[in-house]
Amino acid sequence: MFQLIPLSVLGAFLLPNIQAYPQQLKTAVTTENLYFVLSATNLPFKDVNKGVADPFAKVYYGIIPQNLKKNKFEGFDRIGTSEKLSSDANPKWNTVFKLPYEKGSQKKLWIEIRDHDPINPDDLIGDAFITPEEYLSHGGKITVPIWDAKNGTNGGSVKMEKTEPFSFVLEIKNVPHLDEFDSFSDPYVKCYFLSDGEEGKGVKFYETPPLQNVEHGGWEIPIRFDNYMKGTRQSLRFKVKDSDAITSDDDIGEAVMEIDQFVESRAPHTLSLSNSNNASLIVRYWDDK
Repeated sequence: MFQLIPLSVLGAFLLPNIQAYPQQLKTAVTTENLYFVLSATNLPFKDVNKGVADPFAKVYYGIIPQNLKKNKFEGFDRIGTSEKLSSDANPKWNTVFKLPYEKGSQKKLWIEIRDHDPINPDDLIGDAFITPEEYLSHGGKITVPIWDAKNGTNGGSVKMEKTEPFSFVLEIKNVPHLDEFDSFSDPYVKCYFLSDGEEGKGVKFYETPPLQNVEHGGWEIPIRFDNYMKGTRQSLRFKVKDSDAITSDDDIGEAVMEIDQFVESRAPHTLSLSNSNNASLIVRYWDDK
C-alpha cells in the first residue's frame, strides 16, 4: 500500500536550495579572451660591462599572495613568454599573449622582464603588475613602471596593448608556368606583416603548403593573424614562390595590402603580383564565428 509523502518533505530532498542561488550567482565568473602585445622603454643596463640588455618577458595571471617573495608564483598561471631580443633597451615584442580574463576574480597580470644570458642564469630586470580592469578602462592600452625590487628603483616602463586577431584565406590565379617543359607551377605563399607604414621584408608569421601543378587554386585552411592593431598603419606582405624539389624555388611575385581597409570592408582584395603579367592573389576575410 502506497503512502503519500507531503510536498514539504519531498521538496527538502528533490528541490534545489533556492536560498543558495544568490551566493552562486555572486561567485560566478565570466571568462573573456584578451589578446595583447608588450613593449618596454628605458630598460636599465644589466649585462656585464654595462651592456644593453637582451630582454624578454614572462607573463603570469593570478592572485598576488600576501608574502610575494616567499610564495612567488603560488596561485599564478603562466600565460606565456615572449621572444628574446638582442641589445635592445626599448624592445617591441611580436609575441601575442592570450589572457583568459576572469571578470570579478581579483586576479592580476604579473609581467616579469628578464635579461637573457646564454651562460649564466637570466637576470631579473624588474616586475610590473596590471589589473585587466585597469587595462580595459584605458581602452586596451596602458603603460606602467617596471619595479626593480633588488635596487628599490624603477627600471623603465612596460606597455600592454591589445590586438584584434582575424583570419583570411588565399587564392591564386594565372600562375605562370615556371617548371620544366612548360608544366604548371607549385605555388606557395610566405606571409609577413609590417607595422606603422614601414617598408622592407617585415615579420614572417605564416607559410602556406605548396599547391601541386596548378594555374588557378586556393588554400582551404584559414590563416590567422594575431598581431592586428587597428589604426597603426599595418600592412600584410605576400611573397609567392614556386616550389622546386631539385633547384632553388623561383619567385612568382609579391604584393602588399593595407590591413585596416581590408578588415573594415571585409571585402575580397585582388592583388596583382609584381614581376608577373597576369598572376594575382585574392585575399578573402574569414569569419571565425
